[in-house]
Amino acid sequence: MRFFFYATLLQADCNAFAAWLHQRLRPGEAARVTGRLYRVRHDVGWHKALVVDPGGTPVAGMVYEAGDGFSGEDLASLDAYEDFDPADPERGDYRRIEVTAQTAAGPVTAQAYVWNRPLDGLASEIAG
Repeated sequence: MRFFFYATLLQADCNAFAAWLHQRLRPGEAARVTGRLYRVRHDVGWHKALVVDPGGTPVAGMVYEAGDGFSGEDLASLDAYEDFDPADPERGDYRRIEVTAQTAAGPVTAQAYVWNRPLDGLASEIAG
């Protein structure tokens, strides 16, 4: 399983959860997904929100592949961190979907956490 990360999960030293997660991933490679990136205000600060849009611009990120020991429990922890519940995908602020990410070697399919709410009230679009 591959993941496209574009915000706080890009670096293992960003937060404790990212550090834990990167121990379970293979090293990443630079990638881009076409869409729009917004700033979202949460109780704990600002976050980025990706909206996949073929008419958008390239949003920079990294594609990581799950390591050999990556488990269903690890995926459940990642989903919870991103406020995604696969049993009720419309509930959370984000949802996990399959995207096509462009890498130097060509396109790859990856899972990405994208914004799951209306765009009304979001801070302006930011450069990806």
